[in-house]
Amino acid sequence: PASSNTVTTLYANNQLGNGGVLDGGSNSNALSQSTFTNNAMALGALYLTNAASNTLTGLRVTNPTSYALYLGGSANYNTVTQSTVASNNGSCGNDWECVAFFLLGASYNTLTNNYASNPLKYASYMDTNANYNSVSLSTFVTNAGGTSAFYMDAASSNVVTGNRMSNPAGRAVHLFGANYNNLSLNILTNGNATYPTLYLNNSASSNIFNGSFLSNTNGPVVLFDPGSRFNTLSLSTFTTNSAGSFVLSLNGASSNTVITSYLSNPGGVVAHLAASANYNTIRISSF
Repeated sequence: PASSNTVTTLYANNQLGNGGVLDGGSNSNALSQSTFTNNAMALGALYLTNAASNTLTGLRVTNPTSYALYLGGSANYNTVTQSTVASNNGSCGNDWECVAFFLLGASYNTLTNNYASNPLKYASYMDTNANYNSVSLSTFVTNAGGTSAFYMDAASSNVVTGNRMSNPAGRAVHLFGANYNNLSLNILTNGNATYPTLYLNNSASSNIFNGSFLSNTNGPVVLFDPGSRFNTLSLSTFTTNSAGSFVLSLNGASSNTVITSYLSNPGGVVAHLAASANYNTIRISSF
């Protein structure tokens, strides 16, 4: 392991492998104002695993073929700030291989003031046990149907604040079996007639969405599918203008709360409660 090193203004390019690797207990390193690039499937341009308390500042990390920046198992307590992370592939064997920013089993990391993009798939993918991370003041952008700018799969207890998530062709944010997350003061936008701006399914529960702006220029805004329970939407604005669509749909989703929010759809349905959508509360809100 290599620890407590300072690396600045480095250019690392490896077309067939990782651009840079921190692993095996490589801790407390500072990487800044550097570029890491590669062009390899399932090999990150910058790859961290079992590496803790590193600081990554002002980096450009690109992999047009697969994930660019990877934080894996025991890559904890790291800080990534003021960095650009980019991929450009939508045809991978696994969804998580087509993503700019990929976290898997990495916890207690701070990700702030970054820009992540993959126009063909996921901009950010937080996978199983990516817990207790802080994501703030960042932008996540894609333009792909059937995918999301910001995706959480069984990632729990994360705080996501002050970000912009945009996907004109698909979902802005999707929580799949992700619980106890707090998403506040975010801007979520899309423009697709099929895909909602915010989508919860596979029993995504006990999440908080507070003080945010969600807009779909051409379709549904919020969809909770069966098993999504005990979620709270508060102090937020949800808008669309789509005939035959909805602002909020609880599809067999129970015990959720919508409070002190503004929901608008001049051209269609505002709230749709489908079969077995029980024990939900909507109060002190405007339609």
